[in-house]
Order: sequence, then C-alpha cells, then structure tokens
Amino acid sequence: MYSTTGNPSARLLNSIGGFLARHYDYSTNQLSAAMPYMFGTQFSPYDNVHASSFSEAEANSDLVVLWGNSPAETRMGGANACWDFARVREAVVGRGGKIVNIDYRLNETSSGHPDEWLPICNGTDAALASALAHEFIKDGAVDEDFLHAYCVGYDEETMPESAQGQNRSYKDYIMGTGYDRVEKTLNGPRPSRRFRRHDPRPRRRPRSRRSAVRRPGLGPSAPFQRRGHHTRHLHGSDPAR
Repeated sequence: MYSTTGNPSARLLNSIGGFLARHYDYSTNQLSAAMPYMFGTQFSPYDNVHASSFSEAEANSDLVVLWGNSPAETRMGGANACWDFARVREAVVGRGGKIVNIDYRLNETSSGHPDEWLPICNGTDAALASALAHEFIKDGAVDEDFLHAYCVGYDEETMPESAQGQNRSYKDYIMGTGYDRVEKTLNGPRPSRRFRRHDPRPRRRPRSRRSAVRRPGLGPSAPFQRRGHHTRHLHGSDPAR
C-alpha cells in the first residue's frame, strides 16, 4: 500500500512528472506531526507507550473524558473499540464514576446515555484546555516534580538558559504573566463563545483516588484533525492531559 515502486498509482504519476509525497496517515496526520514536539520522541497514537487503552480506563479510572472521541461512530463493530467502551462505561459508572464528552455535537457515543456533555464551540478546544490547565495550576494539582524532571518550558525553572527571565514559559502564558498578559481562565476572555449553553462550564469535583483518562478523538469526529491551524489546537490541548 505504501510502496513507491509497487503502487501503480504512484508509478503512473511518476511517469508523467511526479507528485507530492504524503506524510503520516489519513487519520492521525496532525497528531503524528505535533506530538514528537510534546513527547520529545517519535510518537505513535497506536502503541502501548504513548496511548492509553480502554482496558486501562476500565480497571483504573473513575473519570473518562472523551474529547472529540466517539467510538460509536469511528470504531464500529462488536470486536472493536465500541465494544471496549461499553465495558468501560459499565465499570466506571458502576463504581460511581463519570464519563464526560467534549464535542460540538451530541455524538452517538453520548446520545441516550447519562454522560455529561460539554458542547464546545468550534475552534475553542485550545482555549478550554488552557482554562483547565489554569485550574490545575491554581489548585496545586500539577505534579511539578515530574515536570521539572522530564519537561522543558513548563515554568521558569525548566526554560532553556537562553530563554530565562523573559516570561515565556507555559505557566506564564496560562497564568497571564506571559507575552499577551491574558489570564486563561474559564471566565474569559469571551467565555460565552466556548460553549453553546447558557452556563455549562465544568463544575469542580472532589479529587479522586483513582486516575482520570483523557482520550482525544482521532477520526472524523475529532475536533483537532480536520480544521485550519490544527497543530495549534493539539499543542494547546495536549498539555491538559
């Protein structure tokens, strides 16, 4: 399928002047391009190193956040992720947990189930993720020991020496001490444009002893993959996980 010499379409196009090469794949193009800059290594959304699984969520989580992910539409079939997600729903909800779906439409995975649906407006994924990061930082819910050990650019301590003292870290950007001097809170700027209800902002819940899992969408329902400035949405939203 991917062979340049064995693909008849590629051979035909090469014989009449050539063609532009493709990169990555049809489903995870922007993820594959953006995530190496987040993880510091080559990234695959399909392996067991960089991606969590539904079985892990079923066993260990009491909060599952589906961000533009609708397996009922993009992973149909009894032996695929749609069946896995049904087991996750039974386990998580059965022990009093919660499933939250962030999508601009009430997709088929949430439809008919008592999930919390946050109908985000198109193009505001990074704004919401930044506001969530603001809540994590403000509440002291960030594992700074981990970030100081493995990340570059989170706060002044992790900035490269050449960039220190300039308020250019991610924390500065989120807390309003960065270049734009805008604090990225859930209340502004223009909070009414992030959601499509009167007051659907996420309600604060007590912290849980179990872990949470966030699954961004990869297929047609994904908010990040199929729009302009897509990698910026990925860069903006992925620190929240």
